[in-house]
Amino acid sequence: MSRKLTSLEIFLIVLFVLMTGVCIALIVLHFVNPQKNDGNNEKEAGCSSIHHLSGSSGHFSSLNYPSNYVNSKTCAWEIIVPDDKVVHLWFEDFHVESSSLCIEDRVTIEDNVGLLGTYCGHNVPKPLVSAGNRIFVTFISNGETNDKGFDAKYEAVDPKNIADIVGGGGYLDGNAGEFQSPATYNSKNYDQFQWKISVDAGYRVKLSFSSFNLELPGPAGCKEVVEIYDGDTKGSQKLGHFCGKEIPDPVLASSNSVLVRFKANELTARGSFHAKYIAFEGDVIPTESPSYVDSGCGSNALQKGRKGFIHSVNYPDTYPPDLHCTWNISVTPGMLIKLSFNDLSLDGEIGQCTGDNLEISDSFDMIGSYCGFLKPPVIISSSNQLFLNFTTDKVNSDRGFEIKWEEVYPDDIEEIQSCGGGFTEDSGVMKSPNWPNNYPPNRLCVWHLQVPEGKKITVNFTHFDLEDTDLVTRLCYDYVAAYEESSGVNIKYGPFCGVNMPNRITSQSNTLSIRFYSDIFTESRGFRAYWTTNPLQTPPTEPPPPPNPWDSIEIEWPKKCGLPTFPPQINTRIVNGEPAVPHTWPWQVSMQVWPSSRNETIFFHTCGGTLIHKNWVLTAAHCFINYADELYRWQMCLGKHNLTLVEPNEKCFKILGIYRHEGFVYPEIPALEFDIALVKLDGEVEANEYIDFACLPPHNQVLPESFRCHATGWGDETGNSLAPKAAEGLNQVALPVISYEVCKTPQYWWFQIKDSMICAGYVLPDQLKSVCQGDSGGPLVCPSSTNSSIWEVHGITSFGPIGCIMDKKPSVFTRSSAHLDWIDLIIKKDLYDTYSSGCGSAKDLSDRKGQFTSMQYPSTYSNNADCIWNIVAPADKVIHLHFERFVLEESNFCNNDRVVISDELGIVGSLCGNYVPHDLVSFSNKLSVHFISNSRLVDVGFGASWEFVDPNLIQSIAGCGGHFNTDEGDFMSPNWPNSNYPNSKTCTWKITADPSKTIQIIFTNMNLQAANFTGACQDYVEVFDGDKPGAQKLGHYCGFTIPPTLHTRGNTAVITFVSNHITNAKGFYGHWRTNATNIINVPQTPPKPWENVNINFPANCDQQFISTTGSSQLNWHASIQSRSRPYLPFLHRCVGSLIHSQWILLPAHCIESDENLDSWRVCFASDTVEKCVGTDAFIRHEDFASSQDNAYFHDIALLHLSEKVSINPVCLPNSEETISTGEICYWAGWAAAETGGMTGHARFQLPVPIMSYETCSKPSFWQNYLTASMVCVGFESPEKLRSTCKSGAEGALICQSSSNSAWNIQGITSFGPSDCFTERKPQVFTKVSAYRDWAMDNIKKYIYENTS
Repeated sequence: MSRKLTSLEIFLIVLFVLMTGVCIALIVLHFVNPQKNDGNNEKEAGCSSIHHLSGSSGHFSSLNYPSNYVNSKTCAWEIIVPDDKVVHLWFEDFHVESSSLCIEDRVTIEDNVGLLGTYCGHNVPKPLVSAGNRIFVTFISNGETNDKGFDAKYEAVDPKNIADIVGGGGYLDGNAGEFQSPATYNSKNYDQFQWKISVDAGYRVKLSFSSFNLELPGPAGCKEVVEIYDGDTKGSQKLGHFCGKEIPDPVLASSNSVLVRFKANELTARGSFHAKYIAFEGDVIPTESPSYVDSGCGSNALQKGRKGFIHSVNYPDTYPPDLHCTWNISVTPGMLIKLSFNDLSLDGEIGQCTGDNLEISDSFDMIGSYCGFLKPPVIISSSNQLFLNFTTDKVNSDRGFEIKWEEVYPDDIEEIQSCGGGFTEDSGVMKSPNWPNNYPPNRLCVWHLQVPEGKKITVNFTHFDLEDTDLVTRLCYDYVAAYEESSGVNIKYGPFCGVNMPNRITSQSNTLSIRFYSDIFTESRGFRAYWTTNPLQTPPTEPPPPPNPWDSIEIEWPKKCGLPTFPPQINTRIVNGEPAVPHTWPWQVSMQVWPSSRNETIFFHTCGGTLIHKNWVLTAAHCFINYADELYRWQMCLGKHNLTLVEPNEKCFKILGIYRHEGFVYPEIPALEFDIALVKLDGEVEANEYIDFACLPPHNQVLPESFRCHATGWGDETGNSLAPKAAEGLNQVALPVISYEVCKTPQYWWFQIKDSMICAGYVLPDQLKSVCQGDSGGPLVCPSSTNSSIWEVHGITSFGPIGCIMDKKPSVFTRSSAHLDWIDLIIKKDLYDTYSSGCGSAKDLSDRKGQFTSMQYPSTYSNNADCIWNIVAPADKVIHLHFERFVLEESNFCNNDRVVISDELGIVGSLCGNYVPHDLVSFSNKLSVHFISNSRLVDVGFGASWEFVDPNLIQSIAGCGGHFNTDEGDFMSPNWPNSNYPNSKTCTWKITADPSKTIQIIFTNMNLQAANFTGACQDYVEVFDGDKPGAQKLGHYCGFTIPPTLHTRGNTAVITFVSNHITNAKGFYGHWRTNATNIINVPQTPPKPWENVNINFPANCDQQFISTTGSSQLNWHASIQSRSRPYLPFLHRCVGSLIHSQWILLPAHCIESDENLDSWRVCFASDTVEKCVGTDAFIRHEDFASSQDNAYFHDIALLHLSEKVSINPVCLPNSEETISTGEICYWAGWAAAETGGMTGHARFQLPVPIMSYETCSKPSFWQNYLTASMVCVGFESPEKLRSTCKSGAEGALICQSSSNSAWNIQGITSFGPSDCFTERKPQVFTKVSAYRDWAMDNIKKYIYENTS
């Protein structure tokens, strides 16, 4: 029986018919209307199919250029030129969507050999030259952002002209030869160079490097790289991929041709290499030992050498799906491999790496399978090989990983892993970390045993307690295994886990490796074993550990504890706790913190604690995940009940120290074992009826199941874990103990529970009670088992379920009784540190004279020493410190073992090495000496003596410094001005004027060791406004910049000079006065014998710098050139300026002081003629220095010509000549330097404004490097600054004289930004006027010495 259609069904049918009709109409319209040809077909060339270009030159661009390109397109151009030509390709314009690693829109360029580059962004790519006659360009745009696109040109060029076009590379033939990276780079700034090397048919090419100095590989691999291919045809095998500083092994080709491709760094200083090749005969088996195999992640799978980096593809951006990457690391036989993770971020959960997975194995066994975010421990291989296998699934991805590997000696294992080691003895003992206590999680230890040939190794276990096997798979989580290779066969013993003692292991060879591994979950006691070559040897006994010097100290525990004046009311049983009666738990502490998010000083309750001693609070380590090193942010409040009120009986203490258990590793490892800490109070607590102490439990006591205890705190009452709110008043809750056996089951807390914890709460759901956020660190107190009226702190609140209450997730507490030894240790050691120096003598010294030494002196001192001596003299005396002997570990900046000396104002010396420091005299009656050693090398140490002396003896003892009570005077570094100041020297001047006066301090000379690469001064002068602790520091100076005039607010100033043990310099001179009009007589230096020598300057200098045409010939500009071999051409090195018919002024960094001047020449050029002259003398400023950032100090030198030249020199300024800020000068020179002379160089004259010293010395510019003898040019605005920037340009700064119309050379180019596009900094010149006297003096001295 049929039914009628509903209205909805009728509507849908009609809608379907209408839409069908519309679609048909659109299709008909498309075929009926012809498409208009508006030229877009030409625009589509290269996007609908590959566009072939074959002319001798050509041009192509992205679709719609210069309008924005179209999204979701793939365009390709194949450029093929005649067989005897190569393709020179460059971009005129380039604007493609920017993305990290160019994974969005991108242009890729390939030639016959392989990929030349992948490009995106807005920087025009550097020009390229192909290896053969073909280049393939692909442009891919995605479906999102687009941009203007690109415009490119190409030309066919003769391969022999490559070197002229690019500035390096070329075609080399003949059966022997050599080549090197370009010494200079031309104005187009090419960054890819290639050499095709061909020898006679029938021969093979052998290529070797004599020098190799490229940028070290970074997180993303080699930025600067040399690649070598076995020929230049399509599919040629890559024979090498090299970067860094290590000279590569020789490379052997399979034929008579190789291609060498060098990609230089385009941002920083470019590296260099030198290589030789020869032809030789011989069979080749190219598949026997390839030097490069793709890992599948874009790097070499064959990792060889001494060290390297491995990272996932695209790191640190996300890796793609469906990866399968492998790496084989090989080092020298007999050596081992250290593998450390810089980063790990793989999709997956620890212990369940089923998707993305990194497996690491050595020659014997798989070491681990890793995913998630927890970095594995440092891995040491059991052999000289490691294998990595990285696979990803098709689903999620993450950042990936970065690994550093390096070759290590077996002897270094223990230092690297803090366990295990390399041993060659016939017998010894090995133990798991922390033995006999539980081993830590996430550890890997290797013992590498090698005994004499012919002997075998026997390993016996005396104790064994590791985590049990998995209940289902029976696999070991934590394990011990042994490995060896015998007769070419790998043998494995184990793995062993659980509590059953492993059988004796007897090796088949003289080498055995034992590996111990623990995961992040369950820990146990560990193992002890011994090895021997004598199977009948009895188990060795170990001497007890040496006593600590603090072991015998007695702790003054409270005479009364655990007995509150007001007993707690604990009879009721209210679900989820109840308010406590005020002051019934008098040991409860509110730990309060001042968060960094609050500008005003306000403290908030964050954790609880328990008062156990007059100086100590017991709490949880996790309370100090933040602010552990900022003691000033904490206060401990006692006698509290209501947190919202200031209560009359409360007392809050600042703190002196936070001591967390060293086994606490959260959050680095997600485990909360050892969640215990002690806080030392700044002051002593006196017990009263509101504040009192809790008792500690008996040693290692474990409470029985259902034993009723109480937890107290101000924890969250809402159960909202996202927004917890502390309670106003103190709460209490009764919690019976749950047995360890129940709590460690999977339904409860499983592997997260350790036997050093207590679970407490109820089993039935309707009885759930718990602690919550804010209770952390607070006490779980229980009645004493011997006296029920005494309360003992058995637990420290550690963790619980999110939301605070959850079925079968009771509260978990750190068991105090398991940590009593640790509590004793911390308190005793603190007492020892408080009253002992740490080196076996008293800390506080007040005798008139005496001695102190490093521990065990004159035997070697101990590792990890931390000793301090505080010397205090009567108020009218100062302290003379003398070292009889001083032998400490040498280190740069004294970062390792060191002695640090301090007075009331700060550090006055940091000493190391084997140089006996000079005698030191304090300016006041207090001096501290702090000796620190690290965990590595030790040495003899030091012996020192002190004596109290009168202040008037300071100068005679120290040779500098002193106390001065005059209104004016001078101060200077030791040996000033005759020679450099000494190393390891400290001088202090205390200046006291009339009480009604203030002091003005003026420096006239400053020449100290420059700051290091971090900007820190090594030698320095400090000036203080006053002589009391906390006095304002008016300045801290080093380098060459003369400090400004300083003014005190009071009548006392202290000036301190400190030099280190490495480099010294000329020093400083200054004076003080109380009357600004007083003139100080500066000591005069004796006359020099050449002062009256006359310099015959030419009658005229080139005054007309700016001609009517707006440019100058710059004839006085000179190209300084050199060559490394007599048969090689001269190469341009830098630009100098002729200041005399035989003298060139040039930057000091141009020439090394020890170079042979016979290989140097100076060339001058006009429009038609080039004249070159030899050199016979080079004078570099004696204080020239450079920083690691290629900034230079005193960057000026003179070069003497072997004959006179008839060219008008540039005019020199007067010594007093000044340049005004904003004055327009001209930077004149050449924009680039090219091989083989100057012809063809692009000259430039760039108008530039003078930048003020204050602006140029800003932190964003040249703060750490600028001195008063430099001048900067450019604009303060970063956008305008680029207009005055020329990377790599050389020349002089020409300004019009303020006294006449002549144009003078005011500066010579010194240093500046390495790249104008990325580094917006002004150009810096050496100020010529500041060195005119130096130049005249040295020219006169040269004339005097060579004519007398």
